[in-house]
Amino acid sequence: SDVFAAFGFDYKPGDDASMTRAVKAAFSSADIPNVLSNVAHKFVLAGFGAVGEDWRLVSRAVPVTDFKAVKGVRLVMAGLLQPLANGGELQHIDLSDDYRSLQAATKGSMVGITRQDLINDDLGVLATIPERFGQMAGRTINKDVFSAVSTTSADFGATSSGALALATLAAAYADALGIKDADGNPLGAIPNRILCSPSNYLTARNIYQSEHITGATAREGRDNVMRNLLEPITTPYLSGTAYWLFNDAFPLVDVAFLNGVQTPVVETANADFSQLGIQMRCYFDYGAGKGDTKAALYSTGA
Repeated sequence: SDVFAAFGFDYKPGDDASMTRAVKAAFSSADIPNVLSNVAHKFVLAGFGAVGEDWRLVSRAVPVTDFKAVKGVRLVMAGLLQPLANGGELQHIDLSDDYRSLQAATKGSMVGITRQDLINDDLGVLATIPERFGQMAGRTINKDVFSAVSTTSADFGATSSGALALATLAAAYADALGIKDADGNPLGAIPNRILCSPSNYLTARNIYQSEHITGATAREGRDNVMRNLLEPITTPYLSGTAYWLFNDAFPLVDVAFLNGVQTPVVETANADFSQLGIQMRCYFDYGAGKGDTKAALYSTGA
């Protein structure tokens, strides 16, 4: 009955016959796809958020106006502020840029729903298919964003190795703090997040949360100096031992969204004239590419 109410039907137990007539009447109206689109879009958004939006924690949204490849440009202003010259004149600095290729594309799927299926399923199919579309879109963008996280050492400002543990993480953190700009000055992008696969997540979380650590003997202990330093992030779309240290102001991935729309689109339409039913489609316009990796550290974790 809740599903019927969502689509504007006043349903009461025992009204099956009247519901059948209502569905038949609805299919004679050309407006039903427009009515369903509004409701279906809400189900799509619910499904989209239900599978997790961890991809947002490692990425930055870049709005684009078309599907052509664009340059993701980051202005580079290396160096330090300079003392005033004689006479109080400000000194000019050199500007350069660092660019990466970024391109949006369309991904989508569609499904056809027959009039018979609608009636036999008491319209429940309309409440589940859009939500499933949203879940599919959520899984797809998560997979694409985390697949775009670079594992090429040369892309990063610093690299390290060694299995994830307190000692190796402390050394990696120190290396990340030492990342310098083009003029040899510290970049200052202090890491506040660690991205790792599920196999390393509990280790990273333990280091992040533990107040004390075990010392050389069972009775020894000392404060965990790395507590609350690196917020752990994980995803089932990563595997292996590698991990990344980065600052959330310098994301690992850039994501191009057509016209800045960061959610999937659902549309419905009548089936072909020779068929009784409707068609529903879901599509998403975006593309993921390398982000500000020069401000981050990559570790093989092995």
